Amino acid sequence: MSEIVTIFRNIRETETAYHRSVAKVLGRIKDGASKDLVTRIRKENDKASRNEMKKELPAVCFSGIFNKRNDSAIQQHSGFICLDFDGYATTKDMKAERKRIEKDRYVYSVFTSPSGNGLKVLIKIPQDPDNHTSYFNALEKHFNSEHFDKTCKNVSRVCYESYDPMLYLNEKSELWTGLEETEHVTVEVNKDQPTIPITTGKTKCFSRSSRLKPIPIVAIPPAGKRGSPVKGLSSQE
Repeated sequence: MSEIVTIFRNIRETETAYHRSVAKVLGRIKDGASKDLVTRIRKENDKASRNEMKKELPAVCFSGIFNKRNDSAIQQHSGFICLDFDGYATTKDMKAERKRIEKDRYVYSVFTSPSGNGLKVLIKIPQDPDNHTSYFNALEKHFNSEHFDKTCKNVSRVCYESYDPMLYLNEKSELWTGLEETEHVTVEVNKDQPTIPITTGKTKCFSRSSRLKPIPIVAIPPAGKRGSPVKGLSSQE
């Protein structure tokens, strides 16, 4: 497991990538490498202004080594996925969910988002970029939280560098290997059987169905005296 992640100077920078260990990045968050800016963001009441200020924070791609910020530019998966929980009505609600999340055996790390109103959660997963989204969808069901952000599923998803001196870390967390369950629907296809021509005399006829059903024997009357078509031989069968 490489445990090397990618950092960009800010969200606007997409080409110049820096690669550091996940331990180094989490250390920056705990020690406050961006403490001053994060503190100003949390004091700002205007959401639009907060969003603009966040654009100056370092941007972390926790899921691997990238040479630029694009899903197709991944060089190696780190074995981590970053989940986002937000939209809490109160700080009390957020803290309560944080305690619940920290008790989960699959959780590697938890820290408060730059805004102070959400949680970032790191989970160890297999280094498999092709199934990254499937692991994400399975984890959504696992946590079963209304605050789970469903938009953060792509492998190059950015996480703004935050500040949290109480950052939670469990280096012995278990590896999540569950994939999204796919519903398989079995469709029974009935092949039409050849229709046996009807002739005069006592000839048995069968409907065009996968199961041959005997049709009552019918004698074809002479021309000019024919009745309705034989029941059961419609074009829809």
